[in-house]
Amino acid sequence: MQASFKILGITNERSECDRCGRTALQKVYVIETDTGEEFSLGSSCIRKAYQMTQREVTSKAKQDRQRAEEAARAEFKATAAYRAQKSYLHSPQHHEDMKAHGFSYVKMKLKPWQEVRQTIAAKHRVNVATI
Repeated sequence: MQASFKILGITNERSECDRCGRTALQKVYVIETDTGEEFSLGSSCIRKAYQMTQREVTSKAKQDRQRAEEAARAEFKATAAYRAQKSYLHSPQHHEDMKAHGFSYVKMKLKPWQEVRQTIAAKHRVNVATI
């Protein structure tokens, strides 16, 4: 590879490549260059621009996604929201709330903590379920 870059993910919001202008692409990768710029590229343009094979592109996408998920998990685990959520979920109060009020009540109690989790997931561009 000539320059370093990160694959931030695959987008469904765009179907056009910023490099070649090709449209109606089924899979568009969002990348961040070593200068911090973001581009939407098709896999062919990534392969050409960075002199990679498709296998290398796919592997890099997976590795970069795993790094982002790990960073998001670490950030969430460092929050007070995580500690509060974990404490509540492992408490007798959680069991009592489930028994007395049901899942909807518990879900409402968890909402503020889940919002922190969603914010962190969006920041790292990962699925909230992975953190």
